Amino acid sequence: MRKKLFNIITFVSMMAIYLWLTSEEDPLFTYPELRHGITVKVVKAGTSLTFLHSEPRYILSISRKRSLYEHEVEISLFNFDEDMTAYLQRSSVTKDENGITFKQPSGHAVFIPQSAYEGGR
Repeated sequence: MRKKLFNIITFVSMMAIYLWLTSEEDPLFTYPELRHGITVKVVKAGTSLTFLHSEPRYILSISRKRSLYEHEVEISLFNFDEDMTAYLQRSSVTKDENGITFKQPSGHAVFIPQSAYEGGR
């Protein structure tokens, strides 16, 4: 009985730690406002945990001025130990009639179509 209780307490404790590690949200960088009042920012969104390994999770967040709706896309950042703020400052965000492109100095790019962040709103 004690072993079963110990296992339950251990499991609950591990789940609480996992939820705590994966739920933090920390805005890292906000890009200058784009046309039509669109704001793009990169947010640290907790930690991804696997067996004996963890790595930070990042989200690209797109929103309009005075809107509660945000479109979020999980992204990987390829800063290779460079200071994160400096790396994000060297990254770029552009908008055209088709959508928004987030381009990293490493050459990696993410395109978000306008229909995804407009969403009929």
